[in-house]
Amino acid sequence: MVLAEAGRGDWVLCQITSKSYADPRALQIDGTDFALGSLRLTSYARPGKLFTAHSSLVAGQVGELNFRKFSEIRDAITRLIQAKTLTLSKAKIDRAVRLAAAFWEKEKELMPPSNAIVHVTDLLADSSLSLKMEEFKNTAEYARFHEYLLGLSPAEMRELQALMYLGRGDWKLQDFWQECEDLRMENDPEREAQHVMEKAPFVEYISAGFEVLNRKRII
Repeated sequence: MVLAEAGRGDWVLCQITSKSYADPRALQIDGTDFALGSLRLTSYARPGKLFTAHSSLVAGQVGELNFRKFSEIRDAITRLIQAKTLTLSKAKIDRAVRLAAAFWEKEKELMPPSNAIVHVTDLLADSSLSLKMEEFKNTAEYARFHEYLLGLSPAEMRELQALMYLGRGDWKLQDFWQECEDLRMENDPEREAQHVMEKAPFVEYISAGFEVLNRKRII
């Protein structure tokens, strides 16, 4: 499919094939989508498959898409090019979920329920609790999650927290990128790590936020 003239005899083209190749962005083209001519088979335009070719390589024209279909394909290409994506990879998000789940399981095993101590003076005076906290901090589960969080870049930590707020329902998807940019961060990796580690429902929040973005193919 010809998209635009690139100059010096070159043209910007979009691949059209008779198979979708399980491409979620592929757009079907059939006989009703042509203003002139047609293709022999139902075919698929693939917005992610763009290339240039010199006019000398063009064998001929088989048809002309109607305005509606041409606009649909062009707009799909534009959205793909303009789409924002996370710096934080899916693999790192999956790892955060696994480490956080193990972290919280170990905390429940070693630490008393959150309502076991109801007053801050009791908390400060309870030496056994301090010992349990030190024991918890020396576990492999604590160390792995803590090390993972400290290893994130500032941009990745910002996005991890942004996913958490999105999954918790604090933000709407349409506001995600602006809220992410506006998110106030401490210039202290340790404090940021502790901020995340204090969120008991972290696994639930981050998983929900990831699912929202995944449905929109942002991740």
